[in-house]
Amino acid sequence: MTNRQRFNLEDRTCNFAKSVRQCVKRQTRTILHLEEIEQLIRASGATDANDIDAGEAVRKKSFRMRITICCKKAKEHRYLLHLLDTGNRDDVARKQTTVIQESTNLTNIHIRHHFADREYSGPFK
Repeated sequence: MTNRQRFNLEDRTCNFAKSVRQCVKRQTRTILHLEEIEQLIRASGATDANDIDAGEAVRKKSFRMRITICCKKAKEHRYLLHLLDTGNRDDVARKQTTVIQESTNLTNIHIRHHFADREYSGPFK
């Protein structure tokens, strides 16, 4: 993976974390949602952080571990987004659907990176 591609993926995961936060701001606040929202925000930030760590990995094993964590976190926030009730608001439902789709896309990208040996550009092969 070239530096430009890695940079674009880092931007994409960062923008994803921001869009999760925007989506959460529009959600109705209930006792049930508070814990889920908190966990959702943590998971979206963790995806971005682990993607950055994977890009800076020195060994292939570390790279693959970080990419695996990215996949797990992306699946986790997709699940949490499905759980959140939109409160019969169309704008919230549309934003939520968009964020869920981006989560699916990020999961697929990270899975491809996990299984592609050429993606690893560290000093140890």
